[in-house]
Amino acid sequence: MRLRDGRDLLASDVVCSVTPTQLYLRLLSEQKLPPELLEQARAYRRLPLRQG
Repeated sequence: MRLRDGRDLLASDVVCSVTPTQLYLRLLSEQKLPPELLEQARAYRRLPLRQG
């Protein structure tokens, strides 16, 4: 992962608190992702929050 200041961080896993749509379609480069993963990200829909 490259930080805004140009430093690179290497990791085998990354934990994030964003939706698949935000992660795969906004934050990561789409050209480097498998097409089936992009399809799943585009199809992702959040469930409505339950009240009570």
